[in-house]
Amino acid sequence: MPRYEVEVKAFITVIVHADDAGEARERADRFVEWLSPAIEQIDDYCADHEPIDTDTGPFGIDGESCVEETDG
Repeated sequence: MPRYEVEVKAFITVIVHADDAGEARERADRFVEWLSPAIEQIDDYCADHEPIDTDTGPFGIDGESCVEETDG
């Protein structure tokens, strides 16, 4: 069976309390990097779903996050 590398484009909104937009972006970026699956989590997923290769990389942060101040 052929092997494919797929660059998935996905978005998540993270609400952050910070002093300014730059600090908010840094905190949100660190959180998303922390969400990246470990090999054991990929193995667990594959046990119940279609297989995903454990060469799957961590979430990449492209630095293009939009930051907006919210009410509250």
